[in-house]
Amino acid sequence: MLFPFIAIRLIASEKASGGLKLLVQLPYRLIDLVAAKFAALVVAWLIALIPVLSALVWWGLIGGHLDTRETATLMLGHLLYAFLIGAISFLAAALTEGGATAAILALAVTLGSWYWILPRSIGVASRACWLRFQ
Repeated sequence: MLFPFIAIRLIASEKASGGLKLLVQLPYRLIDLVAAKFAALVVAWLIALIPVLSALVWWGLIGGHLDTRETATLMLGHLLYAFLIGAISFLAAALTEGGATAAILALAVTLGSWYWILPRSIGVASRACWLRFQ
């Protein structure tokens, strides 16, 4: 939930302080600068993922069952969702003047996506259970 704020801070703080104008004057391409910021965002996401991975390892050590393909699919889904939220947050920070406005915009899109995705995923899960028990 706090992930968009980290992404917004990477852009909005440099826009507010004027540091972005200095960064653009460096001999690097703009895409290289954005990629470096996005890489820092991915590192922050991986650090936030440490408790989840340790819980999965602990579950496996105490004898719990973990299917490798399902767990890998779940992690890939979370990574793709983090990329999407990071891109939306970067876009919000680039389009707005301040970090607060960008945060409101990014949270509106994030919560709106939950509102759109959750009913559809629940519907798919309930149909799958119905097909299994027929």
